[in-house]
Amino acid sequence: MKMVTKEFVRELIDFAPASYQGKGGFADTQLEGTVALFNMLQRNRCAYLADEVGMGKTYVALGVMGLFRYFNPHARIVVITPRENIQRKWIKELENFVRLNWQISGNRVKSIQGTPDWEPVLSNSLLSFVHEILLNADRDFFLRSTSFSLSINDENLRENFRNKFKSMVRWIDMRPLATGTPETFRDAVGTIINALVPQIDLLVVDEAHNLKQGFSEYGSIRNRIMGLTFGHHKGKSNMHPFYSPRVNNILLLSATPFDENYGAIYRQFDLFGFGNVKLRGINNHGNFPITNLSNPMLSDEKKREIMEKLMVRRVSALRINGKDYTKNMYRREWRKGGYTLHDEPIQMDNPKERLVVALMQKKVAEILQDEKFNNHFQIGMLSSFESFLQSVSKSGKRKKDPANADEKTEPMFDGKNQNDKALTIEKQGIDTKAIESIVNSYRKRFGRSLPHPKLDRTAQALENIFETGEKTLVFVRRVATVNELASKVEYSFDHWIRNRMEKALPELCDKIKVLFKRYERERMRRPDEVLEEISQDNMEQEQEELEEDRRYLDEEDEGSMETFFSWFYRGKGPSGCLSGAAFQRNRLSSTSSVYATLFEDDYVSMLLNRPTDVFGELVNILNTNKKKLAQELLNRAYGYFRNRSQRKEKFPKLNIYESYQIACLECLRRKGGKIGDKANIIIEERFPIRTDQTTDAPPGFPQPKEMIGIATFFTELTKSPGLCSRIFPEDNIRDFRESFRKREQRRELISAICRLGASYIDLYLLAIKMIGSFTLGSQAEVKNPDVHLIKAYINLLETQMHSSGFHSFYELASAAETFDILISVNFPKVPSAPLCEIAGIYGVTLQKQTPVGRMAGGVNKQLVRQFRMPGFPLALISTDVLQEGEDLHTFCRNVVHYGIAWTPSALEQRTGRVDRIGSLLQRHYDNANTPPTEEEMIQVHYPHLRDTVEVLQIQRVLSRLNRFIKLIHKTKGDSEHKDTRVNVSRELLDGLKEIPPVMEPLESAFPVKKDWMNGILGKDAVIKPDLESKFKHLEFLWNQLIIDYQIESTGSEKQKKEGEASLQNFSLFDRTAEEDSNITKQSFTLRLRSQTSGDATLLRCISIVGHLNLRNNSNIDRLYKLQIELGQPKICIWPDMRKHEDLISIEGGILFHKRTTQIDEMAELVKRTVYAAAKIKDVVILNNEK
Repeated sequence: MKMVTKEFVRELIDFAPASYQGKGGFADTQLEGTVALFNMLQRNRCAYLADEVGMGKTYVALGVMGLFRYFNPHARIVVITPRENIQRKWIKELENFVRLNWQISGNRVKSIQGTPDWEPVLSNSLLSFVHEILLNADRDFFLRSTSFSLSINDENLRENFRNKFKSMVRWIDMRPLATGTPETFRDAVGTIINALVPQIDLLVVDEAHNLKQGFSEYGSIRNRIMGLTFGHHKGKSNMHPFYSPRVNNILLLSATPFDENYGAIYRQFDLFGFGNVKLRGINNHGNFPITNLSNPMLSDEKKREIMEKLMVRRVSALRINGKDYTKNMYRREWRKGGYTLHDEPIQMDNPKERLVVALMQKKVAEILQDEKFNNHFQIGMLSSFESFLQSVSKSGKRKKDPANADEKTEPMFDGKNQNDKALTIEKQGIDTKAIESIVNSYRKRFGRSLPHPKLDRTAQALENIFETGEKTLVFVRRVATVNELASKVEYSFDHWIRNRMEKALPELCDKIKVLFKRYERERMRRPDEVLEEISQDNMEQEQEELEEDRRYLDEEDEGSMETFFSWFYRGKGPSGCLSGAAFQRNRLSSTSSVYATLFEDDYVSMLLNRPTDVFGELVNILNTNKKKLAQELLNRAYGYFRNRSQRKEKFPKLNIYESYQIACLECLRRKGGKIGDKANIIIEERFPIRTDQTTDAPPGFPQPKEMIGIATFFTELTKSPGLCSRIFPEDNIRDFRESFRKREQRRELISAICRLGASYIDLYLLAIKMIGSFTLGSQAEVKNPDVHLIKAYINLLETQMHSSGFHSFYELASAAETFDILISVNFPKVPSAPLCEIAGIYGVTLQKQTPVGRMAGGVNKQLVRQFRMPGFPLALISTDVLQEGEDLHTFCRNVVHYGIAWTPSALEQRTGRVDRIGSLLQRHYDNANTPPTEEEMIQVHYPHLRDTVEVLQIQRVLSRLNRFIKLIHKTKGDSEHKDTRVNVSRELLDGLKEIPPVMEPLESAFPVKKDWMNGILGKDAVIKPDLESKFKHLEFLWNQLIIDYQIESTGSEKQKKEGEASLQNFSLFDRTAEEDSNITKQSFTLRLRSQTSGDATLLRCISIVGHLNLRNNSNIDRLYKLQIELGQPKICIWPDMRKHEDLISIEGGILFHKRTTQIDEMAELVKRTVYAAAKIKDVVILNNEK
């Protein structure tokens, strides 16, 4: 490989496929970083990307990975991440990067179908990694560093690991694993796995600062096994002749690569065997050993010369009115502890609060004087700093993490590295027992909880979020604080929603009061005693009909008792009441309800430019008469309806509506012209699974005029252009197919938000106002209640559009404005997913919403995705599980460090969750003419009480933070503070110090040097695969197939052809044969795609069989027997989110080459596929209908 230029890489990668990504020059920054790092790797085999938090390091690394794969299609790449959530994020970002950013399709980086050419594999453990390597080493592996942490001290766990390992790899000598000490076992694991690991062309390590302890005999078990796995030189011995270095090139990533000295950089590289590398400059000048970074005698200036050869760090800035604002200039830090006035401490005017704090400080002082502590305490490890409630060990024990080998006690604080250094009693909080005795005494004497001024002020500061919609991210250290603080904020929410309900329904205030009393009573019960019955609206339908008709809902959502919203609006809801949950479940989500089409769209009306009389306009366009068209549509619609439902009466409204939509669209399609082309696209995209048959409709089946041109939310929304442009805007896309798909993606998101989010509160309250009662089974005494509800909701949105605050319009308009960002970060599968699956994709994320989120012990991905939305949750309270890898910036600009982290890296990582590319602040102010006000900046809070020893730890941490900022930028660093303990006596004698933030503009000490941009390969060196010739050959064969066989083309794109084959006695009809009456039709699709493993191109044929209930064992048996009789065709099963049945298809494929693939091969592929599909449909599906 040769060194590259920007021009070369720009031909391959577009870092700004969406407009928002190009703002602020981030696309150019990422391009330059990719070029420089790739060239560094070509020169020195190692590089470090240390861009500030939120600048898109993942995408730069993906760019480097793409270049490695471009130059070597068989390059092996491994990525190591800290946690499972970050593993999954990497795979998601890889798929996004390949689909959107990589410009060239082929069989190297991007497949013909737009997916990664090499399959990404997520490994859950070391054994999983071994299994996947043995299965197929030619894939991209995504590991997590915690997998390398084994419980080596437990003999039973060692034996279990050894047995599982032996069952996978029987040919390796396992004796080293069976004997010796835990340390011998540890090293044997690493060296044996090393024998199985193939040579890795590029190893990428994300958040590499977590490995700063390096490789040592008595250090981290995780680091030791990881180093040996990848070939650290100390693992070489005569006992292991197979052992060798496995990594050819390494790229480390971290926004916080060290805390207070450059030696951490050396230790990270040394872990993977790169500690002895001697770096060279761009022109091969110099000889700079990485090991010198750990030399205490070498000055920081000399060390920076070494760092320049391997590190790239850029500083983000907002360009406002011609001036650059670096992060320290647009972050507003509250370093004195308060919430109300900037840089003012928390005020304690209440004498009781002051007495409580004084008593606690006296107890803490007595504890610290114990000889075990000698007036020292670990930063962040005093319980009283966060709350006064009992510890986790009292309220319920957590399970031990088997990955944590040295875990002897259950720490009640986050931060593994610090817990490793703490005494057992410190892990539990040295003041815990003293606190509990006082808390219990106070509760016994006064009958209430002991007030905690810091906790209470924090909860009070969060009360306003439900009025403003301003999201807040809160980090705590003490695990129990998550629930304690969340409970206080949830109490405020319940007060807010009660006021909102009473304001919307003044005539039902007494009933609302009763509901809240019931909620409080049930909240006191144990969780397993609550919400046992399904709340069923018997006046609407019978239970069996509800179960059959209910569209996709997550059956696991049982609601909860955390808030009134979780109890009343979610899950099953309270029994015997037309709650928000009951209305959602039995009316909005039922296909038979009058509200079933509330959030559908009228595609026929859209194509006809929204006429007042849709049916009349359709008659004119088709040049026919009303009676004839009505009869044709009736029979066509019933034919389509029979393919969806076997009902003979009580026909589900949604199914009828969709059947008439298809019938009208088919008529327009057959007319041809532009409107026919558009109708065909809508059918292909929105209703791809259908059976074109005309059947006489039975009496009682609704007539066309009842179902054509009915009002829905979206048909009525178009009558309010101003409102429509804000919540359902038109995208400027010329291609109708792409435009229609984008429109449907927006429509389904609006529908999901209105059904499942905070917006549903408004919709439900309008429905109850119309109905006039909370009684189950109550009906609205108005004609067309669905239309009445639609118009009331639109009127409310019109009113809200002109007022600030948190309401339906805010949520819907915010989602519309940031639609592309939300799709990218939350729903990456939506752009390429079939439209019928999109509602399910949105639903999986948006169900089970809660106003206040809680996170501890592990990452709840659903809750993370919800926090990235503009609605619930508005507050997210978390331990350090969200410290790394999650983007939480889309609607949040408030971070509260309630429990202080002890390292600058951890502190910066936490704040960086909301300070990223595409953040709320950047979207509004980058390239603006005026700077943000102080209130509009990113708010960073460090709450603490000034009259406590907590101020000492805040002082220490902020000092270290300032040093880190100065050391990694072009400013002089201060002296180091390596100790994680605070010496109370010494620091009190030194006096309290104000630690102001660094305010001058920041300039990176390790920017991209111009020399690293001077490569050899330019734009002309890019080789683009010849896909057009393959597409042309496919077109040629397709036209020949149509000529030779009776096939009707129903769609044609470059790499995809759709048709309908005629089958005579289940054989593909040849035009040379004599036709008889026994002709059946079977649809199929031909699609070019890249081979999963390798560089070949496949031609795949897919034919839809139909829906089948696979919960019925007899259906499975018949399907299995047919598969054997038909010669083992490939049967694919696709779960249908909207039905209780699965979609069945037949698929087959052949290798495709532009020169050698013949028409006979394609015809044989189609014959096999459509024959099997038609036979299974006739024997299984149609027989079921009969």
